[in-house]
Amino acid sequence: MRKSAFAATASLRNMSSLESRHLHIVSEGVNHSETICKCRDSKDDIFLELAVAAKADFLITGDEDLLVLESFRKTQILTMADFIQTIN
Repeated sequence: MRKSAFAATASLRNMSSLESRHLHIVSEGVNHSETICKCRDSKDDIFLELAVAAKADFLITGDEDLLVLESFRKTQILTMADFIQTIN
């Protein structure tokens, strides 16, 4: 079964201009066919599926059910604050 979803970034209103220059914002369609059942909240598995399909380096979230994983395959799962520290 092939699934399709739209991945987009969140608002950057709280970021300084220096921080936002380091963040490349991409909004694109991502097709994925792999079903993942790893998150303790099954409604969040879609984000892992999209991260894998997009070959994402980072998944930025405030969701504790995702953050507790710390990483999934090659994707680091971080809060926005931790992400900003990582890229600085």
